[in-house]
Amino acid sequence: APFAFPGDPAFYRPLGVRKEFDIFMLGQFSSLSASTATKAYILDTLCAEGFSVFAAGVGLTQLAIRKEFPHLRKLNILKGAVVPIEEANEFYNKSKIVLATGHPRDKGGLHPRVVEGALSGSFVLADAPVSMREYFGEAITTFDSIRDLSAKISYYLAHEAERERQAAEAHAIALRRYTYRSCAHEMLSFIFPSLSAHHTRHS
Repeated sequence: APFAFPGDPAFYRPLGVRKEFDIFMLGQFSSLSASTATKAYILDTLCAEGFSVFAAGVGLTQLAIRKEFPHLRKLNILKGAVVPIEEANEFYNKSKIVLATGHPRDKGGLHPRVVEGALSGSFVLADAPVSMREYFGEAITTFDSIRDLSAKISYYLAHEAERERQAAEAHAIALRRYTYRSCAHEMLSFIFPSLSAHHTRHS
């Protein structure tokens, strides 16, 4: 599998709690960079379309009152500060759809929020890096425009069984490929191929 930022299943894991939030985004919103502006535009548009949207992260409270994004006043801000890992996992678990948007510098790589959301057992909807299929196959749904995003949110909110089946597939893949342990093993196998062969013979 291609390299991705790993997550820790000791922190990001299913909790078996009720899904209270239709759409959730966790992020850093303190500086109005290209990445923050993109996330703000997405959240603002979804709020304008009448979706129930939740978010958490540094800078959200200040962002929500900017005149450039008038519909963010409808945003449900769960926390406008740094979100501890345990709390982030709880937010993911309570979400029907986790929105994961990358940064322009990622250049098609896998955003850490994708792995975190998948390890938590929630359905992840991500912007479309070219290599997403290499990472998760069909287990992560992607969008390539705001219209596409809106349509897919509507579809998956209405199809719970399909949403949860896909979330379970992504969770299994993340546990197998994108934990610190699995990534360390893959790196060592690349550096020391004989070690990998020895491990295969004795497993």
